Amino acid sequence: MECSIMQERQTLQITCPDCGCNQMSRPDDFHFDTNFVDVFCGDCGREIFKDDVISQATNTVKKQIDDMFRNTFKGGGFKLK
Repeated sequence: MECSIMQERQTLQITCPDCGCNQMSRPDDFHFDTNFVDVFCGDCGREIFKDDVISQATNTVKKQIDDMFRNTFKGGGFKLK
């Protein structure tokens, strides 16, 4: 399942928190903002909640920001933990 986030419409590949599968089943009337119900992992059947997607997106953005800072300060004597 892919979700568009932020105003730039970036695409995020969502994976099941339990098995790592990226194939999701969802109803035809699915909408991320208004109708995030009945979304399930296509492999293990775990229900996927909106909070799962938000958590994955947050972790992805944090990693991108960390990478950006590392590249910006590379060779300058600064280190990020």
